[in-house]
Amino acid sequence: MNKIGENIDTEYSGDSDLNKGNIRPLYFQPSRVFSVKYRTVSFKTVLDEDYREEKLYRYVPGAKKNNRTYRWSTIKAHTGKRVYVDKKAKAYYRDDDGERESEDFYRIRVSTNKHATRYWVNEDAIDD
Repeated sequence: MNKIGENIDTEYSGDSDLNKGNIRPLYFQPSRVFSVKYRTVSFKTVLDEDYREEKLYRYVPGAKKNNRTYRWSTIKAHTGKRVYVDKKAKAYYRDDDGERESEDFYRIRVSTNKHATRYWVNEDAIDD
């Protein structure tokens, strides 16, 4: 049995009867980011049905000290709303075990205008 692989990207939570024996994923923490790599992309997509669980950011989380978050109402968001993606960022961070992990973010805008305000969102906010 490989004991090293047991706790790499999960943690156990047995605090309540509901969570006994369940495994929940570790969550991304911007304060632990040590590198961000950007790539230019160009595609259209829509907001995923779970977009409300994520946030809109001014910058990739962890890339700047004073990052601003926005409410989804700022862009009149709803499930299936069309968005235009022009950048992808991969944020590298270390988890509790010191393992190197990464999280993907996309820069979106809601207008066809290339100069419209852009926001960064976690990959889970869009349907890719």
